[in-house]
Amino acid sequence: NDSGVRDSGTVTLDGHMLTVHIVADGLEPSKFHQQHIHGFLNPNDKHSEIPTLAKWDKNHNGTIDDIEGDASMGNEMIYLTKSPDMENIFNDFPVASSTGHEDFKQTYDVSEQLPFLNPLSIRGMELHGMTEDGKYVPEMPVAAGLLHSVSSSGGNEGSGGASVPLPPASWAGVRDAVEYRGH
Repeated sequence: NDSGVRDSGTVTLDGHMLTVHIVADGLEPSKFHQQHIHGFLNPNDKHSEIPTLAKWDKNHNGTIDDIEGDASMGNEMIYLTKSPDMENIFNDFPVASSTGHEDFKQTYDVSEQLPFLNPLSIRGMELHGMTEDGKYVPEMPVAAGLLHSVSSSGGNEGSGGASVPLPPASWAGVRDAVEYRGH
């Protein structure tokens, strides 16, 4: 949606504990921004797909609306809220600084979601929230990317050991390691 948002961070699944660290710039200043791990619940483990205007702009309005994003990325599986209990999913998302910066870190117990969340390598992530026609639309996608497995050496091999340094605009993790390239 030409938001200009750039993000990077880490996603770590260690047993049933999921730690997410997001660093983003270009967000709407002083506004809350929904963020989720998305995926499909189906017997074939369909992979999330980054939505493009050509394929997913079904109402031909020139943007990827939330419903179009969900059609390509899957539904929200994990709400990345400030509280680790993920209970306040409508009013507990992080707020960008006055310069549009976010540095967010939280650990969640995903024991209940784990059977549906794995494998992480077929899931996607979206950040939301931008002004459209003079009105702030909290569910409008502003960045999307896919999670990819990485090893402790930085390759795409699945589970790994220690945390891996990655270039900007990517995600890495430990144990079940994933990489994310958001734009």
